[in-house]
Amino acid sequence: MRELLSFLTTPGFSDEQITLFLAGGLSQSREPDVGEIDQCRGFALDDLVRMIESGAIQDAKTILAIEHYRAGLTGERKD
Repeated sequence: MRELLSFLTTPGFSDEQITLFLAGGLSQSREPDVGEIDQCRGFALDDLVRMIESGAIQDAKTILAIEHYRAGLTGERKD
């Protein structure tokens, strides 16, 4: 796993901080814990961008993670 970035969700109101990670080499668990998400799907980056543009992906942390990763691929990120 590699840390992508950390950010405050609502500065001035809360001190909640979220850290986003990029994980690779994952495999599905044979016996997930109760309540654990036991299905996953992979998406091409272009498909994720289209999902953001169409409104299929709306939550800020997911959009930020995708765009931060994409900026790193295009050399636009400075970290």
